[in-house]
Amino acid sequence: MKKIKILFLSLISLPVFGQTYYQDIGDEDYQNLMKNGLTYVLSGDKPSDEIMVKALNDYWKVSPVKIKSKGEALNADDVQLTLLANEGVPFPFNLTIVSEKTLKRKGFNLYATTALADITGFTDVVDQKSLFYFVPYMISAFNDMAVKMNTNKIEKRGLPYFNTMNALYLPNATALKTKTLLIISEEKDEVNEVELKKAGIKYEFVSFDRFRELESTDADDYCVLYLNPSQFSEITIYNLNDKSIAYTRHYVKNVPKLDKEDIKLIVSSWK
Repeated sequence: MKKIKILFLSLISLPVFGQTYYQDIGDEDYQNLMKNGLTYVLSGDKPSDEIMVKALNDYWKVSPVKIKSKGEALNADDVQLTLLANEGVPFPFNLTIVSEKTLKRKGFNLYATTALADITGFTDVVDQKSLFYFVPYMISAFNDMAVKMNTNKIEKRGLPYFNTMNALYLPNATALKTKTLLIISEEKDEVNEVELKKAGIKYEFVSFDRFRELESTDADDYCVLYLNPSQFSEITIYNLNDKSIAYTRHYVKNVPKLDKEDIKLIVSSWK
């Protein structure tokens, strides 16, 4: 169970969604994202704004970045990066790429967004220290997914999209042949340890503070697990040194851990 230790949301588990694009390259909002760029409106919360702006400037390269002041008006076709908590929408920990006109549309729902990511998938204990820490990984992934969609002219959604993206990223899983997989966890139930050992994949359960230490001193030697068990589960493994994706797979079912099926796929990339 994921523990949320923020404000009044203590010791509860929330529904989560993985990281994905809900629109393809043929959609108007996606085309505006590529043409006009990605906008971030400052929230007024200095710590989170600093993380968002730096992450965008460092990792969003597929189209221009625009930073606007709090309260500054957006055009209908502007596509913004926003945390749904700032928009009064349920599922507050979802980082979303969405056009202004779509966000303001009556009956707005998560599936109408251009892209979506739950920012709590890196650790089973979410607190003030860890909440926004992994946003740079998310933005890096959003950027790289868009590059792959553009390069491969992907006009698919749902399971066909997931399968295509998973296949495109599978060759990157060779990183797990030499690197150690970090799992930031207190419960230590996010992976099948027997199968990891059998496959020869090195792994280590760590605290958030230990993760930060390794990230700052030995990033070249490690990957980190992102896991979102839900009705649309996602398992993604990131390289620490450049925040790139080493492995990713999406499901249309609940997958609670990195298990035999994914481990077998990872090892298949080594041949």
